[in-house]
Amino acid sequence: MEQEPRTRLRNALALVQRDLEASGVRRQLHIEDVDGSYVVALDDGSYWGGGPDVDGEGDAAALWTVAEAAQDLLAVVLGTLWPICPGHDLGLHVWPDWAGPDRSAGAGFGTPTWWCNADGGHRIANVGQLPPVRT
Repeated sequence: MEQEPRTRLRNALALVQRDLEASGVRRQLHIEDVDGSYVVALDDGSYWGGGPDVDGEGDAAALWTVAEAAQDLLAVVLGTLWPICPGHDLGLHVWPDWAGPDRSAGAGFGTPTWWCNADGGHRIANVGQLPPVRT
């Protein structure tokens, strides 16, 4: 049975929230309906409306857009770069896992991954599976 878009977005946000917690970010995010469009919002209701459209029409698309929206929200509203590559101390990018490390098209839209562009680029983890930060 196909999930409705809001349920799919909430499920995607649960994975992104897991990555936030693994990264040591102690903020709770929510999916909010703002004038008929879904946004990722902070627990105080603030959100960044200039980010990507949050798309609940497929599991992978929902996860990719929610992760990207969470990154934009943290960057714009809180001034926080998230997540960070543990080996390079640089911000990560969320990419659909099309066809492996070269990110070439043609293999279909797979599980979104956190990707570091340093040293020719490398995959860190699937969204929702970031390893805990060691302190």
